[in-house]
Amino acid sequence: MIQSLITPMNFDIASSAISEALAQERDFQLELAHRAGIDNEAIKENIDFVIFPKRFRSPDVKDMPCVYVYFDRADFPEDEQYTNENYGLFNLRFTYFAAGNSKDFIDPDTNEKFVIPADAMASDRLDYLTAQLYKILCTEGFFTKSTNGIINHARLKTWERIMPPEELNQATTVLGASFVFEAGLNEKAYYCNGIDIKEFYINLSIRDEFISPAIKIFLNAQKQ
Repeated sequence: MIQSLITPMNFDIASSAISEALAQERDFQLELAHRAGIDNEAIKENIDFVIFPKRFRSPDVKDMPCVYVYFDRADFPEDEQYTNENYGLFNLRFTYFAAGNSKDFIDPDTNEKFVIPADAMASDRLDYLTAQLYKILCTEGFFTKSTNGIINHARLKTWERIMPPEELNQATTVLGASFVFEAGLNEKAYYCNGIDIKEFYINLSIRDEFISPAIKIFLNAQKQ
């Protein structure tokens, strides 16, 4: 019989840490934008984004732009399987969405009015969100540093556009895309030290919104 409360999977812990690291980078970008004198509306529309760990349904337009962070597949090489842990190559997916509404503008030189269509507004925001994610996630050592070494190997595999459900694309245009990374990590067996997991969350200051309910139960039990 297992004599202690079963610990979470390492990929679940890694998801929380990656979401927190991504949020910290986003928050610093917002700070830089404020320092540069960019107004709040422009920052909200063009720089800020929401992070949702392990959400899968199509997002509400009011939550966009947003990023979903989740693992969706793993392969376990036969020569890396042991009685106490198994090394896995996981698909780590960042699926993200941006929305756009048509906007009226006045040309300051000619004083003529022109309209930027919703498709162009959504496409521009999605393109910049692609740049934000790519340049954060592909920073050297991002995954290893942000997970305290739980992920010891990471490489970018694919990028692709996603077509959201048609019912979302009415007055507002919604566009989506996804980065997929290969992440290598060990999944330890039952004897994994629960105290180490508690310290992991404390040391990385992972905010509550990125911790799954099952992990919260485990962490609360460690306080007893």
